[in-house]
Amino acid sequence: MNLIKYEAYKLFIKRRLLLILTVCIAAEAVTAYNSAEKAKIDNYESQQKYEYYISVYAGELTEEKQNEINSLIEKDESITDEKKQLVQSYVAREITDREYEEKLKTYNEYSIGHNGFEMFVQDFQNAAENKTYLIDQRPWNVLFGNESIDFILVLFIIISVVLLSVYDEESGANSITFPTVRGKKHKWLSHFVILIMTAAFMSVAISVVRYVIINIAYGFNNCNFRIGNIDLFYKSERNLTLIQGYILISAIKIFGAVYLAVTAYFIGAVFKQSLLTIFSSFTLTFLPNYIFPDREYKYLIPFPSAFLTANGYLFGDQINDIVYFKSLNIMQIVLIISIAAAISVVFMLISYFKTVRRKSL
Repeated sequence: MNLIKYEAYKLFIKRRLLLILTVCIAAEAVTAYNSAEKAKIDNYESQQKYEYYISVYAGELTEEKQNEINSLIEKDESITDEKKQLVQSYVAREITDREYEEKLKTYNEYSIGHNGFEMFVQDFQNAAENKTYLIDQRPWNVLFGNESIDFILVLFIIISVVLLSVYDEESGANSITFPTVRGKKHKWLSHFVILIMTAAFMSVAISVVRYVIINIAYGFNNCNFRIGNIDLFYKSERNLTLIQGYILISAIKIFGAVYLAVTAYFIGAVFKQSLLTIFSSFTLTFLPNYIFPDREYKYLIPFPSAFLTANGYLFGDQINDIVYFKSLNIMQIVLIISIAAAISVVFMLISYFKTVRRKSL
């Protein structure tokens, strides 16, 4: 326990990882805030009009709701036609300037924030076509983040590995500070405990920060609606609510973060060089995303990238001209996670012999 405390102090205080962690969390908060702001409607009046209609009609699209919304659409189309006729009548000098200006003012007042109404109608039509609930999808789309890997999380984990183990190998501190097999063994164990806890903590922190920031920007309504009610998962048959889906995805990402940390530690134990460790870890993490974009294959390969992306485990079958994705069943997911866990154990054992046994022969 004392060794763990000492190594943690050396890592977080002397080697400034605590400062790096703080900067990374702040950067994640800024990134989440910017993503939330970009998803908002530019015009304030449009934003207000959209939020009004979505709050009134959110939820299951009953026949009564659909009739009311269709009436609003008909009224909007009627006003648009009347405005066109007004302009034509004015051009033809069938009405006076005063009549034209008075009626045009009325139509223009109705048109304030019209883009917000059009967005609401688009969401309504999509929900009716997909037979899902009508909800404001913007905060959830920002929260789930499509299929992107969090670069900040990956960067922080790799920096942690380099500062914790590879730095000592390059400087030769391991042989001086822990010359015996027993000393190296204890140091190796302390490194893994610190590394796993650090990776898991950072993954949880990022998930919480994203949720809090986006919740401040929007407010998460309809948390208990089924996950299939947003476009990203609309063909998913998972019996999960939106908040349950986010918690599950966050849990998978925790496993992915720990898996990446173990993998990077293994790479560092093999190469014993910072640059090679950083390059190899980044390549192993991001390459599958470029090789298999928008397909389920990358989720079938037990690489860290699959678990760091995570969303694909909740997707439903999606087949069109752009995307082909075949939903994974529960047994496949369990098997992939089990294989990844087994690989992690193998990597840990290899790193043990590389860092503890080799120099003691």
